[in-house]
Amino acid sequence: HCFWLTGTGLDAVEKLASELDEAIVAHQARRPPRIFISHRHKDQKVARRLIDLLKGAFHIGRSDIRCTSVPGYKLTVGSQSADSLQADLDGAEIVMGLIGPDTTESDYVLFELGASWGLRKPTFPLRIAGATFKHVPEVLREKSSLLLEDITQCLQLVEDVGRVSGLIRKARPGRGRAEAVRRRAEQLARAAKP
Repeated sequence: HCFWLTGTGLDAVEKLASELDEAIVAHQARRPPRIFISHRHKDQKVARRLIDLLKGAFHIGRSDIRCTSVPGYKLTVGSQSADSLQADLDGAEIVMGLIGPDTTESDYVLFELGASWGLRKPTFPLRIAGATFKHVPEVLREKSSLLLEDITQCLQLVEDVGRVSGLIRKARPGRGRAEAVRRRAEQLARAAKP
């Protein structure tokens, strides 16, 4: 894009600032989400708690996450599901897969996690509801997975996301921020239990 300052007065500067702001907002609306959460819709409660934990630890906007069962993070109405999901996976920095004992019954989760593997995206297998390593899809079994039923592993997830992504951590002014993140990790661990 090219923007022109036409004039020397305050009105011209404000007009240019408004045009720049509109362009930035439009660009961000087209940008794929940075985190893609692959899951079965029946695991919506766990997905919502995962998003809460991420939002508590990082500066994240609604457009930074794609999670098709959680309001505010779903696909845009009228979009082609397969095309949108494929574009979102392709542009994501991290793919997180919520894996329960029955995940293999979901074609979409298997397709999404397989595509993530094929695209060589950082993929985090996150076990829930009593899932063991044998429940992790074959292509991801060589990757280290986390059990979200364990609070310490939920907190490790926060550290790993910070290490692998370009997301900005929220400032840690003291015990208050750490305690808030820990509370959200506890809520996630409770939701992830069978």
